[in-house]
Amino acid sequence: MTIMSDEPISSDPSDKSPPKAAFWLGYAGLIPFAACALAILVFRQDLLLQETAGKALLAYGAVILSFLGGAHWGRALYAPNTRLQTRDFVLSVLPSIFGWSCLLLPIISAAVLLLILGYIWQVYVDLNAMRQNILPNWFGRLRVQLTAGATLFLLIGGAALL
Repeated sequence: MTIMSDEPISSDPSDKSPPKAAFWLGYAGLIPFAACALAILVFRQDLLLQETAGKALLAYGAVILSFLGGAHWGRALYAPNTRLQTRDFVLSVLPSIFGWSCLLLPIISAAVLLLILGYIWQVYVDLNAMRQNILPNWFGRLRVQLTAGATLFLLIGGAALL
């Protein structure tokens, strides 16, 4: 039984709506970004709590960035053993390495702001995969929306920590 073929995932232009679970879980995933950014703003007078909220924002952002590479890993698992499979495996682990390296930076605000570059790069990779019909059309649209939300909260939190 073949789970995934080499055929494009979706060439149907009407494939614009994500499954309800992907939509709701994706948007629910923005809640910790918003909560951490809000906490950074609220706790401006308490540096310990503000730093804790900043670390939480950074950690959650790194974890989610790492998670985003999973779509490419899943695709690579079922691809024929070719250069494209190797490319997808590489693209799938780069977000994890980048997010982890941001966690190692000593200045939280700089690390959070740098993490935004990882999100921008990842959405570029995902949109490119969508254009090549490697990932479904709805995925690219949803990723743009969720990346906009995540980067907005990262920017708010990172800027407030400066």
